[in-house]
Amino acid sequence: MNILKSVTLIMAFLLNLAPAAGQVNPFERVTISAAKTGQNLLVNMGIPLSAVAAQTNNPDELLDAIQSALDDYRTAFSLDEAAGCRLEAGDIIRLSPKPDTGGGISAGWEFFCEHNQSLSAIDINLFSLLSTPSIDGLAFPEGQQVIYPDLPKLVFE
Repeated sequence: MNILKSVTLIMAFLLNLAPAAGQVNPFERVTISAAKTGQNLLVNMGIPLSAVAAQTNNPDELLDAIQSALDDYRTAFSLDEAAGCRLEAGDIIRLSPKPDTGGGISAGWEFFCEHNQSLSAIDINLFSLLSTPSIDGLAFPEGQQVIYPDLPKLVFE
């Protein structure tokens, strides 16, 4: 199993812990999680159908447009050029509607960064695609964060 799939599974597991702690179901909110491991950066994103349903009469069409836009990861987020990150792999998957998820988009990217220590935050660009008041973030192992349009960063401490 490659590192991207391994970390994607770990991130999904961690995000699934939120309902057990009395928080909002992660399949109802936009989420982004990231982990720096050595010189690798792994980023995972979830955009549920419910997060776009209130924006349009045809949420499936909007999800199709978002999925196409995510073909270039910079539509969703950007990285500090000083970190020297290059994309190694990426996957954007359209999830079929199910009773527990309602469908949506799951995306993951793996980067190799020459200077990973220079990467202190990921700039989140998703607010230009989605009308959402906030995004649930997880910087591993730093912890959970809430990302707002007026400070669109997932911070590594």
